[in-house]
Amino acid sequence: MKLSDTPVTQHSFNNQPFFLKRDDQLHSHFTGNKARKLMAWLEYSNSDITHLIAYGSVQANSLYSMAALASIKGWKLEFFVDRIPQWLKEKPTGNYRGALELGATVHETSKLESGPVHPAEHVEQFRTLKHCLVLEEGGRSVRAEQGVAQLAKEIISWSRHLSEPALTVLCHLEQEQPHFTSINI
Repeated sequence: MKLSDTPVTQHSFNNQPFFLKRDDQLHSHFTGNKARKLMAWLEYSNSDITHLIAYGSVQANSLYSMAALASIKGWKLEFFVDRIPQWLKEKPTGNYRGALELGATVHETSKLESGPVHPAEHVEQFRTLKHCLVLEEGGRSVRAEQGVAQLAKEIISWSRHLSEPALTVLCHLEQEQPHFTSINI
């Protein structure tokens, strides 16, 4: 299962050359940042864990990647979403379908309450249970640092072969509005 050491390709946009770390070429269950965020959990060994509990969007790539993680680890994924559109229930597609095929259970919080309740509020009840691993939306956790540090090491190692000593890394941050930040190496 490929979860590291992706190639770097060179491109140009408006006559501005740039390099692209191709994490889209990681294992199909864990492409991009989900591979990096969930890497530590793939290596995690705790026989007490039986359930992975998370929340997010019904078509999020995190749903699919967490379903794959749970399947590999022998855990049951309980994933909470606000709602599932009727058309998607009738004909599951995309990440939702893939997660269902991997054994995930997706709960609609709008069906569990009389008023609007964010899925995160339903997840809170599982935090203290010994057999449950609870992850934030998108797979955020302190353990995600391990995979992100691995990515940084790969970039630094690759950059040593560049003739230009300065390197700026652009990172897409998962937020409601698209946002990039840059880091000079």
